[in-house]
Order: sequence, then structure tokens, then C-alpha cells
Amino acid sequence: MRNRTILVIGLLFVVGCGGGGGSNSTTETQQDNNSEELSQTGGGQEVGLHYNPDPQNVYLKVTGQTQSYGSGEENTTLLRDDGYYQIGFANEYSRDASTEIVTDHLLGLMWQDNSEVATVELPWSDELGEAPLDDLPLEKQSSATTAQAYCSELELGGYRDWRVPLIEELGMMMDYSQTNTTHSIFKNLSDKGELSFYWSATPSYLDSETMWTLNPSLGQIGYETSLKMMPANIRCVRGESGLVYGEMPRDQQGIVTDEGSRLMWQDNYDSEEVNRATWGEAIAYCEALTLGEYGDWRLPNINELLSISNFRVDSDETILFSSFQNSLDNGYWSSTTKVEDNGSAYLFNYTTGSSTACKCASNAVRCVRTKG
Repeated sequence: MRNRTILVIGLLFVVGCGGGGGSNSTTETQQDNNSEELSQTGGGQEVGLHYNPDPQNVYLKVTGQTQSYGSGEENTTLLRDDGYYQIGFANEYSRDASTEIVTDHLLGLMWQDNSEVATVELPWSDELGEAPLDDLPLEKQSSATTAQAYCSELELGGYRDWRVPLIEELGMMMDYSQTNTTHSIFKNLSDKGELSFYWSATPSYLDSETMWTLNPSLGQIGYETSLKMMPANIRCVRGESGLVYGEMPRDQQGIVTDEGSRLMWQDNYDSEEVNRATWGEAIAYCEALTLGEYGDWRLPNINELLSISNFRVDSDETILFSSFQNSLDNGYWSSTTKVEDNGSAYLFNYTTGSSTACKCASNAVRCVRTKG
């Protein structure tokens, strides 16, 4: 059985697994620039930048959606979608206005949020040739020549241990309840809209000349347009990024259990055959599914679909964890609606990343349930 890599960037945050989500908690504060630890009290419990004492748990966040949507733009019949279930851990953010740093208290990360996040554009690497920087306006250039060099040279808030974030870290800072999916606690963002891309430190094994990037305007991650020699924006991060290993066993009934997130995934023959479902049909299929004597299956949200991606697999075929035996090349429906277009929802393709599609389209389905 192959172990999987899960993202656990932790702190002393004790809540029950599974179930419902909660409202986002954000605070803008003035902090001591020399403070090595930021803390915030939420729900009667103090949390801060501490190492997670229980590395077998992975904290999947809520997507931010609290409204239920229908299968079309009219929203005449609301379904049991992302906004209905609101699965995941609530965000715990604060922003230090004096240092322009956003702290994610749930994951134990500190994010750069000064004006350079919106303006500086650099290539990932110039190994493929001279980086095309001369055509960039002066305000979009930096003394550093690559994204990696920029973060390693950054001094902000008295800290000098900044790095380029992993794609999983970028993916978990999204808020899908708003048009621009970067959480509203962040004040600086590229003004290029759908043409904006932010580097991750995660290479694509599907194409050696690209890196995984985030498009915050679209709320999508991908790599196909992210050539290493092309300039893109950078938002540096600091804090331990703990990649620990947890089991993902598959039983004889066709259920893969993620022991880190406590999610149980459908992986029977149907999960390969059910590939012609509209969004509404996908939700109805999961709600009616009985598998392994369980009847509480649902369509996963976009963060849950992201969580079973192995971005470090050395494969030119798929980033889906190898525990899964049944999979399709096309995108899998999530229960997360694209808010600026209620007739569309997010998909995750384990070759190309995330995208959106009309809810009327036919796509693949893989159901999930929370382990009790």
C-alpha cells in the first residue's frame, strides 16, 4: 500500500473532525513588528503559530460559500451543495496593517501583503533562456531576477525567512463566496484580472517546463500556461510547511479512506462509469448512493477534491493519489458554485487542475462522506 503526502501546517487548534463549517474570522490589527508569534482568540480558545501536536490531522478549510444554489441561473430549486453542507474548518485570519502581513492562524502561515504583491512580476527561472523582463514597466520589476530569489531576499515585518508557497497553500487561501476568490483580508492583488497568475513552488511533472500557479481572479489552479521563463506575480509566505505521510487505504468495497482529513471516497466501478452527469444529477446521485452500508454520501466541495491530489508524484499521467483504482481523464464535479455565474460550478481535473463549466454540461462524479 502506498502512503500519500498530505499538507499539514499546524498549530494548537482543537476542534471536532467532520461536520459543519463556521463563519470566517478576520481581524485587522496593529502588531509589534518584532513579535515572533501572533496570536488570536477565537471561540474562547487562543491559537497561534505553534507546531501541530497531532500531525495525523489535516485541516481542510471551508470554501466560504454559505448560500445554496440551484442547478441553473434561476436558483428555483436549491440543492444540497457546498453552501448547504459548509464542510471544513473556519478561517482564522488577522492582518497587521503596520507590517502588511496576513497571518493564517489555522495553518500557521504568515503571508506577504504589501504593494509589491500586486506589482512585481518575475519568471520562475531563467534557465530556459533570458527572462523577458525588459518589456515590463519599471514598477513591475525587482532587483531579484527570479521568483525564488525575490522571496529569499524579501525582508518584511522584521522577517527574512520568506519562501514561495506550495500550490496546496495557495489553494487553501481562496474564498469562493466572492467574485475574486482571494480572501478579503488580503488588501493587495494584481489588477490583471483573469490574466493574473501567482507562482507556487510546486513543479509540474506533467510538463517539465511549467510550474503550478494560481489564478485568483478565476479561483483556479493549473500549469498549462505557466512557463518557467514567463513573468508572473508572487505572494511570499513564511512558516513551517509540514508535509507528513498518512495512510489512504482502499477496502474491498471500493472506498478509499483518507485518515488525515477523515474523508471516505467512493472508488467503486461506478466512479469510473458515472461520467455523463450534469451538476444537478451529480448531487442527486451522491445523495442517493449507498456504498459500504453508508447512505450519507455527498458531492465534494472544491477543497476536498484538491486534497486528494499528489502534486509531487513523478508521473506524466495524473496527480490523483495511487490508492484510487478507478478514475477518468475529464473533470470531476465539485459542489462549489461559481458565484458570479450561478449557472456554472467548479471542476477538478487530475491532469490539468481546476476550472469551471456550465452546470448543464456532463462531467465525472466521485462522492465523498465524512468518517464518523
